[in-house]
Amino acid sequence: MSHAERGATQDNGVSAAVLTELAGEVVELLSVTPLAGGACQDNLRVDLTRSGRKETWVLRHDAPSSLAGSIDRAAEFEVIAAARAAHVLTPEARFLGRGLLGRPGWGYLSAFMPGTAIGRQVLERPELAAARSGLATALAIELAKVHSVATDVPLPIAGLGNSDPAEAALSRLESLLRASRTPLLALELVIAWLVRNAPPAGPRVLVHGDFRTGNFLVSPAGLSAILDWEFAHFGAAEEDLGWIAVRDWRFGHLDRPIGGFAARDDFYAAYESAAGRELDRRAIHWWEVYGNARWAAGCLDQADRYRAAALPGPSGAGKGDLEFLAIGRRASEMAFEAMRLIEAAP
Repeated sequence: MSHAERGATQDNGVSAAVLTELAGEVVELLSVTPLAGGACQDNLRVDLTRSGRKETWVLRHDAPSSLAGSIDRAAEFEVIAAARAAHVLTPEARFLGRGLLGRPGWGYLSAFMPGTAIGRQVLERPELAAARSGLATALAIELAKVHSVATDVPLPIAGLGNSDPAEAALSRLESLLRASRTPLLALELVIAWLVRNAPPAGPRVLVHGDFRTGNFLVSPAGLSAILDWEFAHFGAAEEDLGWIAVRDWRFGHLDRPIGGFAARDDFYAAYESAAGRELDRRAIHWWEVYGNARWAAGCLDQADRYRAAALPGPSGAGKGDLEFLAIGRRASEMAFEAMRLIEAAP
């Protein structure tokens, strides 16, 4: 979710009556502005008064359709509470309820924080140069806090059952590919390698699930917030550590594999210092291969969402979001990157 605005309207369907009921005091809307980003939810900047006090929030609401493996806003609300209890730098969430946008689904208000989450702006804006220099350390510290959340906390997210993290991840990936309308042979080859080379099970932690450039806010003062918890689940810490290195999250800055802003060793060393444990670099490499395959499957899923939405009649709206269709073409690029990483495996 980015704080890039797309043009204000009067209320964009936001219900002041529902907000008043949830807040327990009179809420009046001043303006509502759609924000860029959000494949699993709608994000809107909401300027309002609460008992006469002017405030700015971000309303996050379930989208009409979601991505496979994502959680709804009610579950996300609980994950955020657990993360904040572990002192993770993530915005406060308040006023969880249904009907905030006058349609089915959960929503809540999140504290509005300064900065941008748009990938290229984070990596290229001159005024963020100083912030970028400390970003690897700041993010490593926050990720270590995420992974410190107790795994016995009763959160409404996917667990592991009797599977180890790699087995559970491969099961999710294979399920996603089986549901796809667009088979990709290269991914089958990648999965075969992943199965043969799965790392041994390590400690089970709370996994953010989408920890990458584009999902944290950066201002000239530095890291502002960790965002977008909709893929949170229990698993291996190395999953997040590999995901942030996936090629697409570098936004063209391919010489800096960690999110387009840092070297792997610098980020991993900062994480080890913050978490107090040594990382298995071979396991992280496996999870990076997996991450590229996962995003390839996610790209296919996005294209399928477009096709489903474009169907006439009750199964679709007669039109689809062309952005979803455009993302679908990246599946082949991600599969190629996964195979390139396999060739370079340590």
